[in-house]
Amino acid sequence: MAGNFDLVDTIYAARGPKPIWAVLDEGAYSAAYSIASTEDRVLVPRTGGAGSIGIVVIHVDLSGALSKAGLKVNIIQFGARKYEGNEFQALPPDVRARFQARMNELGELFVNTVAPNRNIDAADIIEAEAACLTANEALALGLVDEIASADAAFEKLLATL
Repeated sequence: MAGNFDLVDTIYAARGPKPIWAVLDEGAYSAAYSIASTEDRVLVPRTGGAGSIGIVVIHVDLSGALSKAGLKVNIIQFGARKYEGNEFQALPPDVRARFQARMNELGELFVNTVAPNRNIDAADIIEAEAACLTANEALALGLVDEIASADAAFEKLLATL
């Protein structure tokens, strides 16, 4: 998501008298959806979807596998927290808590960026649990404005110009 929220704010601020529409090829999830949320109108095909408004970090603990293979990783660093959460050591509870706090902060930023863009209550977005929603579910939540094929969406856009 590096730079994504700044881009979203810039696109949203550029809205004006000319319509800006997002015609989703099949779907827009996560960062792609945050960008689509800036548009005046969002259209998705019936087989598509939108959403995944959430944040994820994956930590793989390789320490057991390395130990079993007879390998030991030596980490030399400056700053006790420089390499915390690395894959060569088990994830300590305090590091996990810091990671979770950061994910919560970014998740709230994501929700609070999309909610006003789409005029949706943030609680409704949170309730979706970062799901990848079908076209009908996304329409019901307000993430998209209409279900239409790409051809139909472009024809509708041209008709409004």
